[in-house]
Amino acid sequence: MDLQEKIVGEKMFHEGKSYKFYTVDVELPNKKIIHRELVKHPGSVAILALDSQNRIVMVEQYRFAVQKTLWEIPAGKLDKISGETPAQGACRELEEETGFAADDWIYLGTQYPSPGLVGEIMHMFLARTLTPSKQNLDEDEFINVHWISPDDLRQRIKSGDINDGKTISTFTIAHLKGYI
Repeated sequence: MDLQEKIVGEKMFHEGKSYKFYTVDVELPNKKIIHRELVKHPGSVAILALDSQNRIVMVEQYRFAVQKTLWEIPAGKLDKISGETPAQGACRELEEETGFAADDWIYLGTQYPSPGLVGEIMHMFLARTLTPSKQNLDEDEFINVHWISPDDLRQRIKSGDINDGKTISTFTIAHLKGYI
């Protein structure tokens, strides 16, 4: 069976700072027309950064949508600089959030964080050979920077203490590819 859904109409009902919200009419494989909701997203990056002691830099920040403070790897949207590539965005986000730059970058691939509703494509990177730089947070960002070992991160994921999807998936991909 062909599983493709054909878009037969769409209407933007809200445009936010970074996202556009749509209602979309689609024709299903059985020819039935239904309504879907869609959030168009500018794309994002997630960075697993290791220092010379093989420690992972983590950011602790409050996440309004879940009303919790979470530990995560550095990450961010690709909406600040027109034409910015994922690699450029990863360099920018690492430095902005942690105050570190990296000389060695490895592209780990992409993921779709919430493909049932959001059209976000997240690009995952491994960053190594870190050097101190200057943290440059957005005016609405408040972040504590922490360092943990890969074993500690593994245990905190296993226990459910760290449950951020991008952190879990990027760490897992880096591990499966033999970088950790």
